[in-house]
Amino acid sequence: MLSRLHLEDLRTIAHYLGSIVSLLVPLMAIPLLLAIILGESRSAVSFLYGIGATLIVGSALRLVRVRPQRLTAQQAIVVTGLSWVFVSMLGAVPLAFSGHYASYLDACFEAVSGFTTTGLTLVQDLDHMPLSTNMWRFLMEFVGGQGILVAALAVGLYGRGGGSSMAAQSANVGTEQVLPNIRQTTTFILFVSCTVIGVSTLLMTIIMLLDGIEPLRAFLNGLWISIGSFETGSFAPQSMGIMHYHSQSLEILILITALLGIINYALYAELGKGNMRELFRNIETKTFFLWVTAVVIMGVSAMAGTGMLSGLDAIMRRGLFAFVSAATNMGFSNMYPSQMAALLTSGSLFAIMLGMLVGGSSNSTSGGIKSMRIGILFKSIADSLKRALSPDSAVSNASYHHLDRRLLSPELASSALTITLMYLFTYVLGAVLGLISGYDASMAVFESISATSNTGLSSGLLQVGTPAFLKIFYMLQMWAGRLEFIMLFAVAYALLASIPFEKLWERLMRRWGRR
Repeated sequence: MLSRLHLEDLRTIAHYLGSIVSLLVPLMAIPLLLAIILGESRSAVSFLYGIGATLIVGSALRLVRVRPQRLTAQQAIVVTGLSWVFVSMLGAVPLAFSGHYASYLDACFEAVSGFTTTGLTLVQDLDHMPLSTNMWRFLMEFVGGQGILVAALAVGLYGRGGGSSMAAQSANVGTEQVLPNIRQTTTFILFVSCTVIGVSTLLMTIIMLLDGIEPLRAFLNGLWISIGSFETGSFAPQSMGIMHYHSQSLEILILITALLGIINYALYAELGKGNMRELFRNIETKTFFLWVTAVVIMGVSAMAGTGMLSGLDAIMRRGLFAFVSAATNMGFSNMYPSQMAALLTSGSLFAIMLGMLVGGSSNSTSGGIKSMRIGILFKSIADSLKRALSPDSAVSNASYHHLDRRLLSPELASSALTITLMYLFTYVLGAVLGLISGYDASMAVFESISATSNTGLSSGLLQVGTPAFLKIFYMLQMWAGRLEFIMLFAVAYALLASIPFEKLWERLMRRWGRR
């Protein structure tokens, strides 16, 4: 049970928030250095503004309590939740000064989308954006994909409070400690990510060089698309997205990288030990495979029945990429939103929306409800049916395999159902707000699912002219989806419980009585 936060708790929370915010300074130094090397003066100035704002806010927060105590579990929950808000607001500063966003709200939307690895964007004139500013967009995706606290632990910004913070983040996303030591776990996660992204970058760079792209752009585009694929983020270097390259080889490599990104890091540890059977026995991988297979069959069948795309090759290239991209929550597309509306039937769009609902594994870079929860729900339903059809004397102990054999308890099934219902409610609420704003029903539902599941595919609804309240709600959806709701509610409760409403009400009544 969460208790009321006191002043000392808030001071400790502020210090650790300042530690996380400080992580942005060395991160912003990377695009700043690139801007100086490439002579992008305006971009360099915007990052100086960002670094300055970050230093001021980070230092002020850390000075609230110079020598903090070890974080408690409750404090760690609040730090974890608020860190995404603070880094997004400060990460938006260089974007706001770049000249490629209509307002600070749009820049903040971009930062939230980046750090939550969603990929929805409000950028303007992307094709002429400085390389250094583009680099910042993908650095946000990388840090967000690793988990801000994981990145902070890996570089040593946390000291005595690291264990509690990691535990809070793990409890949030349903993860397990991959290795016995917290520092080993964070290092292993970064090692796997950097290895996959590094190999993918090399291969993509070679493909682009062979297609005649100049070396620097080939390397940077390869790096950025690799980050977007593995972190399932979907920011694109150009306005045409993946279509800009007209390369089927590149599209296949993107899908492979995205599929590697949705694998549980704990499963990577098992594979590293030589336990290959785990890949085929794990409830997450089996659920994802069955789900994505059903989505692809449904979507491709719907596309084939219309005759809008000629030939199996066109259907597989356009359709398969779209459906797998949705199911992994990667969000890259080889079609414009307008083309999606023209080429895809209502059945195909429905298949894409179904794909976006679930996402990949827990403890991965993917968003959505997660394959683990869907697998547990189906296991629970099957067990309930089995119990109903069995004699009263029969004993049924449902279990599932995740790294080892585990019993399916009623509490676990209830937790999975609760989170799933929260996702579904948020999908509906976002769709209703889209309808209220005057948008088509299918567009409103599509955009709401994409934002909450941190996918990044767009039906064309999200634009610079989209109402501000709808942009803000999509930001809340992205945040809630990344924190998976329970953490969000815990943060809200802890902060609201710390406000002495009763005393404020009594003071208000006394003043009112005097009048």
